[in-house]
Formats: sequence, structure tokens, C-alpha cells
Amino acid sequence: MKIRCLFAILAAAAALSVSCVHQTLASKTAAPPMTAPQMTAPPNTVWDRQVRNAVDAGDGDYQLRAMREKVAAEPENIAARVELSNAYGERGYHEVALEISRLAVARFPESGEAQLALVRDLRAVNRRPEAIASLESFLKTHPAADAKFYSWLGILRDESGLWPLGEPAHRKEIGRAHV
Repeated sequence: MKIRCLFAILAAAAALSVSCVHQTLASKTAAPPMTAPQMTAPPNTVWDRQVRNAVDAGDGDYQLRAMREKVAAEPENIAARVELSNAYGERGYHEVALEISRLAVARFPESGEAQLALVRDLRAVNRRPEAIASLESFLKTHPAADAKFYSWLGILRDESGLWPLGEPAHRKEIGRAHV
């Protein structure tokens, strides 16, 4: 009986010490009180949220920072946005890359570069049906698009198991490439 009581006391003491350590660590890592400048409302636009997420994802990467600064300085530069999306994708931040591409396509719906970046990023996150739909929609409004668009459509359809639909896209791509 005494051994059980001793064991119960030791277990209670261990639980109490773990709880105290946890509370001490939590109080040490608690955020300091916010000052007046910090209490301003966070940015509300999609671009501001996307930049904040991108900064968090690539924090400390000077190349990414330089690319983000270029996009901020030249908001109409499609190539800079595509380059930024590609850079995030290459570093494994596929969701951030996808959001950059989505915003680029929304801002520049006529841009083939932005469209292909979106298709690549959708494929990277395994959203092939969405990539196919996006590319088909683009090709309906741009039927004279370059052969690479049809090539991507064929590849996506093949990877999705839609072989009967992939073949015509590949044939169209081959016909355009030799013209």
C-alpha cells in the first residue's frame, strides 16, 4: 500500500513539474504587447496577402526578395511575375507559386506566359482537371495560340488518362510546329 501511495505522489509531482515547465515556457514565448504602430490593420488586398505569404515562405532568400521587389516596382511586368512563380515552384513552395500565377492570369488574361505558368503550377499541385479546363478555356479564346499550348493540353490529358482526347491535341501541336 505504501508503495502505491509513494508511486501516486511521485506521479503527481512529475505531472505538476511538467505543467509548471510548460507554463513557464509558454510565458517566455508569449508575444510582447502590441505597440500603436503594430495595431494597424493588416493589408486587405489579395496582392498584399499573397506578398505576406510569399515573404513568409521565402523569408531569408535574397533572390526571392529581389524578384518580389521587382514585381512590386513593375506591377505590369508579366515576365517578372512568371519568373517569381517559377522560383517559388523550384524551391518547393508550389501553393505560393500557384497563387502568384492565378493573380497573374487574373490581371493579364490575354497573356500566354501567365497561362502556361498557371497550368504548370496546377500540375505541380496535382490539379490536372483544373489545368485542363483553364487551358481549354484559353485555347477557345486564342485558337491561333502557339504549338506549346496544344502540347501542354495533350500532356495533361494523357497524364489524366484521357488518351483519346490527348491524341488530337498532340496532332494539332505537331501540325502547328511544322507550319
